[in-house]
Amino acid sequence: MKMTESFATTAAAVAPVVLLAAAVEVAVYQKAVETQIKSIVRTATERALESGSRRVGLEYLNSASAGLKRTALQTMAGTLWGFIMLGQALATIGCLAWLADHEDPMPWASAELTTLIVGLGVLAVAVVPMLKLSLAPLTAIRAARAELRAAAEEERERAEVAGSA
Repeated sequence: MKMTESFATTAAAVAPVVLLAAAVEVAVYQKAVETQIKSIVRTATERALESGSRRVGLEYLNSASAGLKRTALQTMAGTLWGFIMLGQALATIGCLAWLADHEDPMPWASAELTTLIVGLGVLAVAVVPMLKLSLAPLTAIRAARAELRAAAEEERERAEVAGSA
């Protein structure tokens, strides 16, 4: 495979589109992580204030492992998209640099590497939405279960408080 002007031009045009899609994904994961963390912290703070004990808030944080695991997975997914963004940016820069100066080819701006980077990005942009769609019912069920567990836990705690009063 050889870097040609038409190949470099096409890659330099496609990679920024993939970069934009990856940036949107990173923003979605960032928002999800921030929302999840704020929710966990808010609930821990509320429980500490309601009980008058910081220990209760800390116990809630320790028991919130499912939410924290989800947050960690979202952070990892966002980081993966960040690497995809970096690859697309490097592919774009490499192709533009190659187009600017054919006489001084850069070893990292090869057609093979560009094809790999842009190809992985395009594949991720195509596959991830399909996976999200396929997993949407399971995600909704898990969210409903988590809400029901939290509600049941609150009812149990209220019953304990009412029973001890």
